[in-house]
Formats: sequence, C-alpha cells, structure tokens
Amino acid sequence: MAARRKSPGRPPGTEARYKRIAEDLLRRIDAGEWPDGRELPSSRRLARAYGVGHKTVWSALRSLQAFGRVRMHPGGITRVTRRVPLASVLQGAVAVVIKEEAGDFLRKNPIGAGVLERLSRVRASLLVLQHIRWWRQEAPQGLRDGRIQGILIPGSFPPALLAQYESIGLPVVLIDQPPPGGTAHAVAVDNFRAAFEATQKLLDLGHRRLAFVRSIVSNLKNIDPDARERQDGFLAACENGGLGPGRRAVFSATFTPQSPSARDLVRARPRYTGVLCAGVSHARQLAEAARVEGLKIPRDLSIVTFRPAREDGVNWTGPVVDGEAMGRLAADLVLDPPAAPRHVRVAAAWHAGETLAAPRA
Repeated sequence: MAARRKSPGRPPGTEARYKRIAEDLLRRIDAGEWPDGRELPSSRRLARAYGVGHKTVWSALRSLQAFGRVRMHPGGITRVTRRVPLASVLQGAVAVVIKEEAGDFLRKNPIGAGVLERLSRVRASLLVLQHIRWWRQEAPQGLRDGRIQGILIPGSFPPALLAQYESIGLPVVLIDQPPPGGTAHAVAVDNFRAAFEATQKLLDLGHRRLAFVRSIVSNLKNIDPDARERQDGFLAACENGGLGPGRRAVFSATFTPQSPSARDLVRARPRYTGVLCAGVSHARQLAEAARVEGLKIPRDLSIVTFRPAREDGVNWTGPVVDGEAMGRLAADLVLDPPAAPRHVRVAAAWHAGETLAAPRA
C-alpha cells in the first residue's frame, strides 16, 4: 500500500506555539522587563530566542496587539502599550436594549442592578442601546460583527421587532413574557400563581366584590403580557372562591398619573372593597381617586398590588417582584445560553404592607 501523502499547510503545533510565545511575552511585560513605551526585540531576534519561525513570532505579536498590550509600527518596530483597542473591549460584551434612560436603568431599575452585578463578576462589558427611536423600531446593524455574546431586552417589545433581534444569530434573552413561536430565552415572573394567591388573601379576609386593574402598553397597543397573566390568575381565584361575574370586574389603565378607570372604579355602586393592581403605578392612580372620593385605605378600600422589592413611599401590600434576581438570571442565560429556548419563571414573595384589611361591615 502506498504511503499516504501529507497535505500541505501549516506545520502541526504552530498555533499552540504562537500562543505559548504570546503568553510568555505577556508574562515578561507584566514583570516589567519591557516597561510601557519600550521597544521589544525585533521579531527575528525573538524567533531565534524561541527557536521558531518569523511568522510564528509575528502571530504572537499580533495577538498581543489585539488585546492592547503592544503596538506594531511600520519597519518591524513593536512597542509596549497600555492602550486598549475598542474591538477588544467589545469582544464578549453583552448588549442591552432599553426604553428608558441609561442612568435610570443602571441606578434605579432593579433588573439593571442585577445585570450589572452578574456581568461585573465575569468582567464582561455592557453595551447599552438606549431608547433611540430607530432601535425601538428596527434592530441596529452590525451587532453580529461586534462579536458580542448576546442581547438582553428588558420589557415589552413588539413581536416583529423581537424577531429582528432574534434573526441576528446571537443569543437573545427577553426579561418579560416571550411571544409565541420565538427563539429567545426569557425570564419572567410567575404571574398566574402570584395573582391567584393574592386574590385568595382578599377572599380569605371576607372581600366579596373585587376588581383587577390591568396595564395597557402604548407601544404594543395591547394588554401588557405580565398583566394578562395576572388577570388570568385573578379570575381563576375568583371562580375558585365562588365570585361570579357580577361580583368581580376588570379595569384597564395606562401609566398616566391619573386614570379615568380608577375614578370609575371607586365610584362604582355597589362599591368594590378590594382591588388587585398589575403594578404600583395603578395602585397610585387608585389611591388618588380614592382620596378625591373621601375613601380611606385600607378602611374603605383595600389595595393589593404587584410591586418591586424596593418601593419608596406607600407601604403597599402585595406580591414582590425580585428584579435583581431576574437580571442575574437573564445575564446567566446570555453568558451560557442553552441550545433550546429556555423560559425561566421567578416566584414573587408576599409582602404584608399596610394597604390590606378586612372589609367594613
């Protein structure tokens, strides 16, 4: 049998050799053998010193330049530098697409705090895409070319826009309810269970006329996905507790300071004695409408609301959403994405608060 002819190409082990040389040069630079600005020996001298070819040393120097540790000049001169190229910073970064100001997301939003905490542990850069108008209508070009690890999307985005981000080919994690048929991973609250249990607490105290206030999202022109699940949990608990359609109601509200729905709710007769709100903004609307009508909370009207872990002002009763935990879980899914879409549910913890009491006799 004829001997198999070796295919031409790079000699075996060349890649491993240039990486070992790059690591050794980096060690010597960090040890101070060549301070910042100092010229390294020529690539030919280094090749003789390491016993390899000129191209192997050149590859090692190119890799150090990519990480900002040396700068290669014309004429074969290489100097030590601490200037870091932008490409190396974006290498492995995580992009987050937000609808609010970056400062609010990173300082005030618990989800942003959770994302930052997890990424800081692995020293991954965060590329923040603020609510520039076209980023909310069309995915920015070039994200794939930036060699980032993935994309985080907190909040509700139209399904067509989410599909654009999914088509980029990078891991996408939605910190909200995923639309049907998408390929994104998702982290969301266990809304149905939390709403069911919150409504059950109202029923256990003797409330027999209940209302639910759900959120309408303007950019979706529809019910907020979280609010829809919370509504389902509310209605299921009412059915389970024997509260028929005449003793329960669902109101819709936007996120304005005052709401016509809140005014209609507190003026309804017979009066509702307990309300479950999809979010704190609706609880505030309801409290203001109750104040105008001369109603006291919780003596005349009990308000239970989904709320963040840190909430200033009124000590609202209701399920607490741990946004920081959601942010950490979402960052983990970007850093180590599963092969198939994964949807994680985060349980809400009950907070007793000061806005729930038994109905007046």
